[in-house]
Amino acid sequence: MKYVWLDVDPGHDDATAILLAVNCPNIHLVGVSTTYGNASGAHTALNAARCLLAFGSSNDKVRVYPGADQPLLREAKHAPKIHGVDGLGGVDLPDLDDHRVLAFFEEDSDGNRVRALDGMSRNIRKTWAKGTGHKVIVVSSGPMTNIALFVSVYPDLVEAIEEFVFMGGGVGVGNRSAVAEFNILCDPHASQIVLNVPVKKTMIPLNVTHTAIVTGELHSRLLDPAFSASSGSSTLLPSPSTPLRHTLSALISSYAASYKSAFGFNDGPPLHDALTVAYISQPDLFKSTRHRVDIELTGTHTMGETVVDVWKKYRACDASWGRHGRNCMVAEELNVPGFFELLLDALTTSYKLDRMPVLEDLAYLGRNVLRLSRATNTKLILKSSLFWFEEAINVNIWQHATSSSDTQITIYDVETESSSLSFNELYLFVHYLNQAIMKYVWLDVDPGHDDATAIMLAVNCPNIHLVGVSTTHGNASSTYTALNAARCLFAFGSSNDKVRVYPGADQPLLLGAKHDPEIHGVDGLGGVEGLPDLDDHRVLAFFEEDSDGNRVRALDGMSRNIRKTWAKGTGYKVTVVSSGPMTNIALFVSVYPDLMEAIEEFVFMGGGVGVGNRSAVAEYNILCDPHASQIVLNVPVKKTMIPLNVTHTAIVTGKLHSRLLDPAFSASSGSSTLLPSPSTPLRHTLSTLISYFAASYKSTFGFNDGPPLHDALTVAYISQPDLFKSTRHRVDIELTGAHTMGETVVDVWKYRACDASWGRHGRNCMVAEELNVPGFFELLFDAVAKCDDISPLNRT
Repeated sequence: MKYVWLDVDPGHDDATAILLAVNCPNIHLVGVSTTYGNASGAHTALNAARCLLAFGSSNDKVRVYPGADQPLLREAKHAPKIHGVDGLGGVDLPDLDDHRVLAFFEEDSDGNRVRALDGMSRNIRKTWAKGTGHKVIVVSSGPMTNIALFVSVYPDLVEAIEEFVFMGGGVGVGNRSAVAEFNILCDPHASQIVLNVPVKKTMIPLNVTHTAIVTGELHSRLLDPAFSASSGSSTLLPSPSTPLRHTLSALISSYAASYKSAFGFNDGPPLHDALTVAYISQPDLFKSTRHRVDIELTGTHTMGETVVDVWKKYRACDASWGRHGRNCMVAEELNVPGFFELLLDALTTSYKLDRMPVLEDLAYLGRNVLRLSRATNTKLILKSSLFWFEEAINVNIWQHATSSSDTQITIYDVETESSSLSFNELYLFVHYLNQAIMKYVWLDVDPGHDDATAIMLAVNCPNIHLVGVSTTHGNASSTYTALNAARCLFAFGSSNDKVRVYPGADQPLLLGAKHDPEIHGVDGLGGVEGLPDLDDHRVLAFFEEDSDGNRVRALDGMSRNIRKTWAKGTGYKVTVVSSGPMTNIALFVSVYPDLMEAIEEFVFMGGGVGVGNRSAVAEYNILCDPHASQIVLNVPVKKTMIPLNVTHTAIVTGKLHSRLLDPAFSASSGSSTLLPSPSTPLRHTLSTLISYFAASYKSTFGFNDGPPLHDALTVAYISQPDLFKSTRHRVDIELTGAHTMGETVVDVWKYRACDASWGRHGRNCMVAEELNVPGFFELLFDAVAKCDDISPLNRT
């Protein structure tokens, strides 16, 4: 038995792949995710459910999980000339809004459809069962955006994958350019990410799929299994023997007509995507050879080409299936009669359209009656709202909505539950006042000495509510950065029952991981004294675990907590802060485009205007994952960049270091060379952090006056934006330059025509230009003073 996950974009030929997957006796279909491609993401998801219903799958076992709506970096392409606007033009299937179709979607507790990454990870993890279950073969018959996101977000689940099988590419041939095939060209960057994964992959290229032609004779056999070429008419098709065969005939006829007009295929259409499932069920139908395969990502005429090193002499490769190996089996020949026998055998077992799913009808009605009763339970809704509303007043309003400590203004008396306002007026007043005062923040960090100061500020700024923390590769390995974030949260006074740490990306989307031991030490916080050990139980308590005991990962933590905070518009938007490579954030915006409405702003430390720190023009965070940075810049949400030009002004001088150690220090009385003794253990810890960072910055970059607190400025910007002068510009990342890779290209003089949006075609980013340096350090020292009162370091 082969355990299979399908990632599809139905699409006429995808429909035949679904038919095979449901009805091949040696295939167990684990689940289905969908992507844009042949049609929009909304259409392909519904089409997959329609096909599962039609071809006999049971929705209590196999579910459909909608995925990516667009590629990682490019604009979405669809194929209406081939497949129609809805993806299955000319095919008579259940309606898009048929309740039996909608029953194939799984919903979360808030009534939202569970998305592809959540569905894939949960079901594949369950099937694998930590090695006691079965590995899963992941099949792609469309653009590989979902799969690229999956391997990037869940590298721990790569061990659960037996093989990736994809229909795409060609050896010297294309169908959307002279050399590029549609699926690969839709998202070439995603395709390269998947090819880099150290797991076996098999490519079914156009060279092979163009041999799987549904000729007139085969079409007749599909309509009526009793048909024989000797007795049948040479021109007329027989009548369909069942409603199902009528549906499939309409599919083939529509597809044949579009392929004839678009590509001149006179003998019939090729069933590209069905070959992926056929390969899994009967691999002996194919002849394949292992090669090195890469995707051309920059060519003017060759973008999206699958470059197959057929001669095995142009690139040195190791024995792995990954980034440096012969990474892919490439199908070369197909036993065409054998394939069609497999397809026609599967068709005989598919019967769904010939019966009425009565049990599914009853389940559908039951779910909707339950949902309706919940929606009309006014008392339950009122109690739920009231609980939130009282808590909001106690926590957020009580301390801010008073004119002074002597003259209290009582907005709402919790004990007597009395107010001069109506409940609705009071609710709205609390909501909007809270929204104006408090900033809800998600931190994505790679601690890192200056990241540590960003965490300290986020925990201790009175107008910041820290929703959660995700961590990424960058200053150190992701293992270290996750633990470092938890150590910092503990040291700086955060409570682990409110803020958790969610480990994220181990490496960039396309490049090899970079770390920075020269600046931060191997563990990321070199030389820092007083923090708890990496394995301290108080540190480990900051990680959330799932039911299997695995740490909840960044994408799951981000999506769940941001969705909860936003509460479908009744809660608060979240500002997402990045102080490291933006891999996690690029994955988040790609996987959860529906949550962009929940984001107030993206604020990132990175880049420079004409200056770099890892090349003449490239800054470290951006250079680590330039492709991720471009993905984030393309999102139609406000973004603010805090570049090196500004962060290099936030220098911790000797005088400031002394004030950090002892708030009573004054420059007039203190020594010009000796630092004072720390007044608390917390301040000792912060001093050792500054001292190590200062020494590494002096030896590496020649900073003699002290180190720059790059990352703390992101949080300072959120808390007190008036400390900064900023201007809106068009910003792009150079992704191919020999000398400029990773440069943040800021169109200061407005050379590029832009629209008014924050997205792909707009002036997409605020760029900080100046900092009120004294004001920033006053904010920092105020936070340290508050931290002194709550830090457990001062109680040990």
